[in-house]
Amino acid sequence: DACVRLLLGAGANVEAALKDDTTPLYTACAHGHVACVRALLDAGGNVEAADHFGATPLFAACENEHAGCIHALLEAGAKIHALTKDGETPLSVAAQRDHHGEAWRRALEHSDDSTRALLCAGAHRHPSMHPILGHAAAAASAWF
Repeated sequence: DACVRLLLGAGANVEAALKDDTTPLYTACAHGHVACVRALLDAGGNVEAADHFGATPLFAACENEHAGCIHALLEAGAKIHALTKDGETPLSVAAQRDHHGEAWRRALEHSDDSTRALLCAGAHRHPSMHPILGHAAAAASAWF
């Protein structure tokens, strides 16, 4: 993060985007560089800046299972239900991809509607999701 802070201090544009519209914040999230994510957020990095597919930095962090980045972005106000052009959300991609459960749990903590994520996690049969899915199923059955 020292390099990022040095560049920002020299006037680098925190929102400079590549051809695919990815920003430095998106790239830091995709690669799990939490300290860089925090430095970019401190410099005013836009948590909702989307690439050409409509994916935000939070989507990149969830897709690549970077729980620390997810936490930092959610603390900064990132929207867990932001839709890509394909109708995916950071929460749904976390449920599909997260084999260890940590990124998915972090994302789920900030969701007011976990139904889609629970369905995705169940469909992909991630073993780390079994306790959470069991608890959710028990809670849902109380409604019926």
